[in-house]
Amino acid sequence: MTKAAPKQKSAKKRLQTTFLLGVIACGTTMVGLVTTGVVPYVWLLPEPPVNIDGVWTEQAVAEYASDSFELRPDGVYVNGRVVSTHYDWDGNTLSYQFGDDMYEYVYYSGQFMRKSPLHYTSMFSRQVL
Repeated sequence: MTKAAPKQKSAKKRLQTTFLLGVIACGTTMVGLVTTGVVPYVWLLPEPPVNIDGVWTEQAVAEYASDSFELRPDGVYVNGRVVSTHYDWDGNTLSYQFGDDMYEYVYYSGQFMRKSPLHYTSMFSRQVL
């Protein structure tokens, strides 16, 4: 009985090592394919929503200081007022002109991250009604 136990441990370690090497080889291959452009990195990103209409509110700030904007088919609204009658949405980036500033947001994991004007990194989540 004592001789069988070391053989089982050895087989288990060999299986774990083989599995780990396989995972490392697959990961290295995938990184190489993405780096060389054979596999576009956008294939690895989550699918953006088709419909982005709704109220988007800034996260991780005090409620009284948070920014928000509303996207409707007819434009962008801030505090209930139209600030732009046109916005561009390519499935990844949202942009619109508000006064002299161009606002740009990148969609990532169900949230918009403001790229400009950039005072600090801010994330916006769709408000659930």
